[in-house]
Amino acid sequence: MTFFSIGDLASAFQLRQLSGQMKADMTRLVKEVSTGQKQDLRSSISGDFGPLAAIERSLTVLKSYSSANAELESFLSAAQTSLEDIQGLGRDISPGLLQAADTGEASLIDTLSTDAQQKLSAATSRLNLRFGGRSVFAGAASDSQALVDGKTLLQSIKAAVAGETTVEGFIQAVDDWFDTPGGGFESDAYLGSTDNLGPFPIGDGETLSMEARADDPAIREFLKGLTLASLAADASLPGNPSAGKEIASAAATRLMAADGMMTQMRADLGVQQARLDEATTKNGSQAEAFELAKSELISADPYETATELQAVRSRLETLYAATARIADLSFTDFMR
Repeated sequence: MTFFSIGDLASAFQLRQLSGQMKADMTRLVKEVSTGQKQDLRSSISGDFGPLAAIERSLTVLKSYSSANAELESFLSAAQTSLEDIQGLGRDISPGLLQAADTGEASLIDTLSTDAQQKLSAATSRLNLRFGGRSVFAGAASDSQALVDGKTLLQSIKAAVAGETTVEGFIQAVDDWFDTPGGGFESDAYLGSTDNLGPFPIGDGETLSMEARADDPAIREFLKGLTLASLAADASLPGNPSAGKEIASAAATRLMAADGMMTQMRADLGVQQARLDEATTKNGSQAEAFELAKSELISADPYETATELQAVRSRLETLYAATARIADLSFTDFMR
């Protein structure tokens, strides 16, 4: 019978190699237990990183949507709050204008006219709101303010009505200044774009545009009402001492019409906000699904890993015990 033996040097090398391998296995398994993730992904997915790369790519895209949508949500909320404030300005002054239209009291008309000028300045200030470095109501011209200030707007309209001699002509001139395409409002007051801001990608194949602009008919009607109220006390028309009363009535009529129009404008903006919320929720659900799929690829089974770790530890302890016994052997013991 033929016998094969391993020399002392080779034997020592083999023991060191076994010890090193088991230590490496133990280090890997300890990391898997502590992190919950497989350390040798190449082996666990058989070298096919395609599915994992696709999942990572999808998660990156969804993360970018999440960040952009959060900013857009704040942008739309700021617009909604601004429109709510503007609508409140009209509701605040309308009852007084109706009273002035009924009584024709000159002191009341003077007070309301001053109040309307202040509210007009406040309204144009809110319409020139900027958020995140972009103008909210200027449409695609997000680097520009939406409107001139209230004082400049009034001066432009005063020039347009300067030659009017009747209440009807005065009111019509104000209406025309705001409503005529290419007229005073569009050429002298509105500084934004006629295109909406956007579209913004909010999800896979979904986009959203900011449709609320300062040149919206609702805003024009509102500004028209405040403008008439601002000019009511200054409207000195020949042979018509009740001009202020009639103009206050026209102002109240336009502000009440604008209130309904602005409610619809805010509702439309609310629909956009709801769409964004739905897209954000959908993106979140997709991200959770991708995270689960990723976890299935890279996560280590805790029970299986702990069992394997215990087995490696036992083998390593056995190897150390065997190495120690070999090291204690003497020539006398070997010859027995």
